Amino acid sequence: DPVWKKAKPGALQSAQHDDAQWPATIQFAYDAEYLYFAVRCKQPPDAPNAAAPTERRTRDADLSAHDRVEVFLDIDRDYFGYYALSVDHRGWTHDSLWGDGTWNPAWYVAARQDGGWWTVEVAIPFSELTGRVPKPRDVWAIGVQRVVPGVGFQSWSTPAAVHVLPDGFGHLVFE
Repeated sequence: DPVWKKAKPGALQSAQHDDAQWPATIQFAYDAEYLYFAVRCKQPPDAPNAAAPTERRTRDADLSAHDRVEVFLDIDRDYFGYYALSVDHRGWTHDSLWGDGTWNPAWYVAARQDGGWWTVEVAIPFSELTGRVPKPRDVWAIGVQRVVPGVGFQSWSTPAAVHVLPDGFGHLVFE
């Protein structure tokens, strides 16, 4: 898609620098209706649950046993409350708002596995996050991390941990 040609990829990296065999990147883009993000992840050697799904996707699935990317959006930058959008290698999702799993936004996910890599593209309407489309120079706090059970942890922002640390969020600047 043309939108991804303009978006710069950000690397997710392990603080232990033990992830050279399983790199991951994320890109963000937006238009008048949606915030988009795309992830591209190499499956680690001997990764658990690397097979494509055989069951039907459910809302707010338990992703704890699966290779997944979690995106945290702190729109007002209070570094306390945030939206959490998680998606795994199968394209299964989990979402919450300030830890409340009853928040169930409409968002769209496409997933693919190919040649030892998995990719996911996500679109979430701004109407599910805020009452308006961000203007140029608006800034949101953001955290991004990848959890691969039994293998390791990667993040874009630091400090980061499997249990979210909002004070480590970086900034997403709308241009």
